[in-house]
Amino acid sequence: ATRVDSAANNWSVYVLDFAGLQLGALEELASVGSVLGESDVDRVIRLITWLAEEIQLRVSAQSARGATSFEGLNDLLGHQRLPRILLMVDGFDSFYGFLDAQHRQGEYVGMFRRICQEGRAAGVHVVLTSTRSNEGDGPTRSAMSTHLVMSGPPALLMDHGVKADVLPEDPPPGRCTIDKKHQLQLAVPADVEAIRLRIAEDQPPMESDLDNAAAPPLIVTAED
Repeated sequence: ATRVDSAANNWSVYVLDFAGLQLGALEELASVGSVLGESDVDRVIRLITWLAEEIQLRVSAQSARGATSFEGLNDLLGHQRLPRILLMVDGFDSFYGFLDAQHRQGEYVGMFRRICQEGRAAGVHVVLTSTRSNEGDGPTRSAMSTHLVMSGPPALLMDHGVKADVLPEDPPPGRCTIDKKHQLQLAVPADVEAIRLRIAEDQPPMESDLDNAAAPPLIVTAED
């Protein structure tokens, strides 16, 4: 959250929370435009429609100005640089069902698929989270350039195509795999008890709650 907030001048962030409405606090960050859920039908559809249109406008602007990339376009625009856009979708399987239920002959599913497939070249990036590897739209999943799988039971890792020997037998909290063959310490465990105590006393957690935690080192490994 701190990293997203510090990039407020360069990024616009939109969050679709379809996995339990736990991300509402992100709306307080300067760079976050909105946090929407399943009950915000019209706003979600407007956001998806706008993103699809924004990508087309940016691609057309690149072509008209002779730019070969999004960064090249921004170099030409100078002080009118366009921000990169990050769309975070928590609970992709539920979100896909939501889009598929809008009864427009797959229009919105196709629109979201194009956002994932074509957005990166126009400075529009998408992060999806899901509990299963085979749920949702296959072409949309295939458009994701990087895949992270958090540590879990062997059956869950196998479902995501991760070999048993990629992660240690008893990985620390926050360990994940990248593209099924690397491992990375994605999150640093916090002093959970200290945080719970502060919440109970209606006080915000402090940075020392993280500093005092027994954090495992950042580790990246590869098969090759």
